[in-house]
Amino acid sequence: MNAASHRFADAVRAGRAEFRTGLVEDLPLPDSTFDKALSVHTVYFWQSLRAGSAELHRVLKPGGRVVLGFLPKAHMDRMNMPADVFTPREPDEVIAALREAGFSDPEVRRPSTETAWLVVTGIRR
Repeated sequence: MNAASHRFADAVRAGRAEFRTGLVEDLPLPDSTFDKALSVHTVYFWQSLRAGSAELHRVLKPGGRVVLGFLPKAHMDRMNMPADVFTPREPDEVIAALREAGFSDPEVRRPSTETAWLVVTGIRR
């Protein structure tokens, strides 16, 4: 957080950026705060896809968009990441958690055929 605050110090001083730490399952933010939420390579660390998706839904305004970028389970399994730290996720699991949280039109996208990572998006109802 200190590195981000330092790197984006001008934006922080101008009130365009603010950095906080917290768990995705219990975000320290009021309801309907943001228009967009972006998370890249973090779903492996979430304790619960269901709770994290519900919290993202809560802090997004109606019509807000969530974007989650990650490597699918098959790729993560080949990397032999430590199971006590990483929980590989299937795209269908992420889609199901977003749908259950109330996001509409969740979908999986692959930026290009050369990339291993995926992007899952959804719109807050």
